Formats: sequence, C-alpha cells, structure tokens
Amino acid sequence: MKTLEDSAGSFTPVAQGRQSRLFINEAFALFWTGQTVSTLGAQVTAFAVPLLAAITLHATSLQMGLLRAAEFAPFLVFTLPAGVWADYGIRRSLMIAANLVRGVFITAVPLAVFLGWMHLGVLYIVMFVMGSLKTVFEMAYQTYVPELVTRQRLVNANSKIMMSYALGQSVGPGFGGIMVELLGAPMAVLTDATTYFLSAFCLFKIKHREVQTQRQRESIFRQIGQGFRFVAEQRHIRSLLWLVTANNFFQNAVMAILVLYATRDLGVRPGLFGITVSVGGLGAVMGAVGAEQLGRRFGPGPFVILSTTVVAVAALCFPLVHTGDFFGVVGLAAAYFVLSAGNSSITVFSWTIRQTLTPNSALGRMNGAFRFLVTGIMPFGALFGGWLGETIGIRSTLTVSGVALVLVAVSGRFTPLMKLKSLVVTDNTGTP
Repeated sequence: MKTLEDSAGSFTPVAQGRQSRLFINEAFALFWTGQTVSTLGAQVTAFAVPLLAAITLHATSLQMGLLRAAEFAPFLVFTLPAGVWADYGIRRSLMIAANLVRGVFITAVPLAVFLGWMHLGVLYIVMFVMGSLKTVFEMAYQTYVPELVTRQRLVNANSKIMMSYALGQSVGPGFGGIMVELLGAPMAVLTDATTYFLSAFCLFKIKHREVQTQRQRESIFRQIGQGFRFVAEQRHIRSLLWLVTANNFFQNAVMAILVLYATRDLGVRPGLFGITVSVGGLGAVMGAVGAEQLGRRFGPGPFVILSTTVVAVAALCFPLVHTGDFFGVVGLAAAYFVLSAGNSSITVFSWTIRQTLTPNSALGRMNGAFRFLVTGIMPFGALFGGWLGETIGIRSTLTVSGVALVLVAVSGRFTPLMKLKSLVVTDNTGTP
C-alpha cells in the first residue's frame, strides 16, 4: 500500500526542475496562466451574450431560458465520450484544439451583427458549440493536471485552479459589463477570442508530452461503462459521488429561487443583489486558498464532510433573512460568502481525491462518469426548487432544501469518507 508521497512513481509527471510554491513548476505555470485567462474571457461571453439577446434581440423569458439551456446541454452529450478521449493520452491536444476552435468560432457573433444576420438562432448555435468545446476542455484538463504535478501537490494545484474559477466568476461579470459599456456586446464577445488563443499558446509551450494509448478493440460504450464501474467499485469515490450529487441537487433548488426571494419577497434591488453575488465569489476564492491547509489538518474525507456541513448551515441562513434593508442584505451576503467558500473547498478535494485514487490511465473515464452524474442532477434540482416554490412558497422551499442539505452532510459521517484521513492508493497503474 502506497501513501500519497509514494504514489509519484506510479505515473509520469513532468520534471519538477524549477519549483516554486506559487507556480509549482514551469509546465503547471503555463497551464494555469492559460486557464486563468480563458476563464476570465469565458465569463465576459457568459455576461455579454445574454445582454445581446435581451437588449438587442428583445428575447422573452422562455428564450433566455433556452439560451442558457443551449450552453449547458452539451454537458449531457459530450462528458462521457470526452472522458474516453482523454484516456487516449491526447489531453493536451484536445485542450489546444478546443481553445483554437472556440477562439475562431466566437467571432461568429460580431460577424453576424456586422452582416445583419444576428438572431436568436445564431446565439443558440454559438452557445451550444461553445458549451460543447468547454466540456471537452474541462474533461481533458482534469485528467491532465496529474501529468504536470506530483500527486502530493495536487491539492495545491487544484486550489489554484479553483481560485482562478472563483476570481473569474467574481470579477468576470464586472469586467464584462465594462467591456459592453465601452465596446458594445458584440465586440465585448470578440475580446474573448484572444483569451482562447493565449490559452492555446500557453498549452503549446508546455514541453511535457503524454504517452498515447490505443483502444480500438473496445467500443466507446464499453469504455464508458468501465468508468461507471470504477466509480461504483471504489468506495471512497462512490461515497463522494453520493455526497456531491445530493449536495448539488438541493443547492440548485435553493439557487433556482434565491433571486426571486431576494428581489421579490425581500425587495432587494437587482443591482444590490448583484453585489451580493460578487461577494459570494470572493468567498469561493477564500475557500480555495484555505482548502490545502484545512484539508491537511482534518484529513481529505472529513474535510469534505465538514465543508458540506458549512454549506448546509449557510443555506439554512437564507430563509432566516426577513428584510431587504441593510442588515438583510448583509445577512444574504454573509450566507452567500460562506456557502461559496464551502463549495470551493468541496470542489478542490473532490478533484484531488478522485485524481489520487484513480489510475492515471483511467482518469478520463472515471471523471466522465462522475461529472455526468453530479452535474447532470443540477437541472433537476432547479426544477424541483421551482416546483416546490410554487407549491409551498419560496421561504418554505428554502427551509426544506436547507434541512435536506443538513441531512446530506450528516449522512456523510456514515460513509467511508469519514475515515479517509490521508490519500492512500493501493494500485495506481491499472485500469478500471
């Protein structure tokens, strides 16, 4: 049985030559730089395209919902095959190709405006294609990071990646708003293309090369099944799957109606609620920064369970806010901050536990199966929250969902995760 430190010999990370605490090594520094820039650019597009639909094309509520669905629908289509492709040892190539195509394709938005072809159908196609390429990119990088850093530094690396996402979600909408004000929505989207090209350039500069594998004798469906079987048989990953999936379901029930609760029931102005969401993004940054030290203190498994408890308590605080005055807004902001910090910590160790306990040759298929389930449940949670809100009222739904999150966190204490005090692997070279 090998400990986390011993497991480094079971795979082939890039040479650690010039290490630093901040950048870990040159290859990871290049990857992290590109990932951070493209994340910021993607947030600009996510902000500008809906504005273009709402203001220029006068989209209805249903059409705005369809636009958002077009962005996330590819996840249910491409996650599983992308996980298989990642296990072929072409993760870096997949990421470079995805970024280059995204950089070229996003120019369709200003081009359509210039030619007078802009309509909602164009935006639906753009968001679907961009969402598809985003899915491929994310599936590839989550299996590529263990190629770049030794496994004892995975928490550090994942914390930095999560911090980039959190900063992008917090700063991106504000930056996007400024770009829309200065350049207009179509040209603001065009600036996103440069971020994808820069990300592709950074990935191209990485000298580490993967060992490519061939699996032509096995059908893609069989390989997808191997990923699901590995998740089901690995007790810690199976427990993590339950915890994260249930957490995502009830959190999305909360998020689906929280904006209505704040703006309609409490009377918080939309702009002020937007500031509250930005404060929540800062909580995610803090969660990512503190995850490594706290995870080392409590142990990976217990810390994930502790983080789900923090999330549950924060969610229960939302229905306790009864006013939209200064103190009510502060209460919402504080609850959102804590909830975001807890979610960020869960994500960091969800990545790390899976990356450590899974053979490198199987990471793509495992990640595909895991993410298909934990993210695929999210729209159903949102639908549940909307239906329950119509049935018993918004405040009651927030309370029910908060109590459910507490029960989910409590259930984690009875799973094998509670005893996962260190990341230990028994075999890191096989396949599922």
